[in-house]
Amino acid sequence: MKNYAGKCLAAMGVLCMAFSLFGCSQKTAKPTGELSSISISQNHMSRTFCYSFYARKETDGCFLDAWCLLENGEDYTDIDFECVEITAEEFSRFAELDKKYNFCSHIKKEKKRNKIIFIPDETVNSFSVKYGSECFNIDTSGEYYNAVYDCFLQLAKKYGENIK
Repeated sequence: MKNYAGKCLAAMGVLCMAFSLFGCSQKTAKPTGELSSISISQNHMSRTFCYSFYARKETDGCFLDAWCLLENGEDYTDIDFECVEITAEEFSRFAELDKKYNFCSHIKKEKKRNKIIFIPDETVNSFSVKYGSECFNIDTSGEYYNAVYDCFLQLAKKYGENIK
């Protein structure tokens, strides 16, 4: 009986390892729906490098939330607004970037974090897109992230000036 139980445990271990290695290797297919929201953010030890942007397409229009500091020489302008209506053409710039860079081909692979090491001042970036009701976390290390950031920054400057 002991030998049978040991063999079963060994077989289950091999199966678990095989599934963990090969079960998640397939690429995620791009959803059929259109881009309905996009967001990026960065948390940093220094407030001057922090920002958060969120654009979304809703039934009654397209909207933008933005929080960042814009550098004006040696001064900074605080941009902070929510639910500002943007044009459909402005939102479509994000869809154009998606066509160019195929955001879903850069889906972030979840990493196991070591709970022993904690770095409280680590810079943390996030990037997410939503197609219909499907949401994806995208890797933040590529040229596509910078292109999205630049697009958000242009919109934040434009609409931040109108709010004051």
